[in-house]
Amino acid sequence: MMRAKIVACLAVFGATLVASPARATAADPRFLATSVQSGGSVPVATAVGDVTGDGLPDLIVADGSGGTSATNDTVFVFEQVPTDHTLPSSPSFSVTPSAASNHYKVAVGDLNGDGTGDLAVGIPGVGIDVFLGTGTDLPSSPDVTIAAPKLVDLAVGDLNADHLDDLVSAETASSYDVVLRSQIPVLGGFTSGTVLAHNVPASGLSLGDVNDDGATDFALDGPYDTPTAPAVYLQDAGLHTFAEHDVTLSTDVTRLFLADVNHDGSSDVVVAEVGGTLSWAIGNGDGSFGTFSSSVDAPQFSAKEVGDLNGDGYDDVATLSADGTLRVYVQQDGGGLGAPCSFPAPDASGDDAATSIGDLTGDGAAEIAAAEGGGDLGGATIFRQLTGGQKLATALSLAPSASSIVYGNTVTLSGALSDPDGGCLRTGSVVIHRSGPLGGTVVVDTVPLGSDLTFTADVMPPSGGTYTYWATWAGDETHTAATSS
Repeated sequence: MMRAKIVACLAVFGATLVASPARATAADPRFLATSVQSGGSVPVATAVGDVTGDGLPDLIVADGSGGTSATNDTVFVFEQVPTDHTLPSSPSFSVTPSAASNHYKVAVGDLNGDGTGDLAVGIPGVGIDVFLGTGTDLPSSPDVTIAAPKLVDLAVGDLNADHLDDLVSAETASSYDVVLRSQIPVLGGFTSGTVLAHNVPASGLSLGDVNDDGATDFALDGPYDTPTAPAVYLQDAGLHTFAEHDVTLSTDVTRLFLADVNHDGSSDVVVAEVGGTLSWAIGNGDGSFGTFSSSVDAPQFSAKEVGDLNGDGYDDVATLSADGTLRVYVQQDGGGLGAPCSFPAPDASGDDAATSIGDLTGDGAAEIAAAEGGGDLGGATIFRQLTGGQKLATALSLAPSASSIVYGNTVTLSGALSDPDGGCLRTGSVVIHRSGPLGGTVVVDTVPLGSDLTFTADVMPPSGGTYTYWATWAGDETHTAATSS
């Protein structure tokens, strides 16, 4: 019997998967992780906003300790380049807060009513530094420091419907207080603190509009036990006071925040449940909410953002876990959130990771900037949202069970499709090709991808001689085609 040597090889050809249709309800997100360097210190907070007066959002990265005196306890600004909408490889300039901290909170807003972006830096245990923008940059030291020795968290927003940005903070009390410092019209500066909510159980701040009246409401982000969470505070649009509304829980939760997950203009409540799921209750528009009847699997996370993360105009949710994985939960056409698409970024790890959201590429799509207090030193990760025809890379492997067989026997080809940059790869089929002395180049099989994106195929060379096999995947809406190598 004639013996034939079978050479099965795969060449990297772009992945062509005959994919099953992507879910019809929403487009999958596409993010690619890049990084910027701010020195040798540990980045502990980020913000996105225009602090240079050109109308383009800039990236702000606050560093704590861990490096040298040149970078420790410094806030760096990466100005978006107007010509190509990129960020520089090194900071454009920096500012120095009034006190050192490994837990800075940073936020951008118009804090003196002049139409120019300013920077607020919260220093837990100290207060709030305000850097007023000049129209081209920020002063190197704060224009004013507001004493707030019990500060824990900080946000900027219009909390009294006067169209001016205010400072709202969570501060320690017997548990926590939520304190408002309103911007003073014309004269500038801020009022002394007014307590909006006293002795509350959680310190995270989540702003939104629960009843679609144009007035900013807030929720307290943190852990709650069943049966109720005294978590949502609704602003009276006339009196500008806040009334507490309880949220009825179905199980204990570790996080609670606001997001409009049914695209009706009113914020709903989203929670991270202790069992490892993300669940939501739809708002009724009056401060009350429905039941938590739907959920998706969701590993625990240390930071989250809400915004349009797939270009359809709907609110989506992104979470960053301690291992540096960004998970994006896209809002479905009928409301609610779909299963996550994951994007790796090992440099953005840490249990106390901090994130921010905004358009850092000038294309109208939101990016997510992540800093970590427990990962690699000296950098912040930017998850850039891909737009238009841009797609994520894939790779396809193929290996034979034997490189030489007896003619008439079969050989098993095994392979896998991978996505090094993450995303949602949909199941589908891989096409197996053959070339050799008999029959030329032909398609010999189409095999389905398993749920783990692996595949196998048994093939039999049609004659003695050397035959080459390779596999192709056709790509999908968010990933490039691939050919084995």
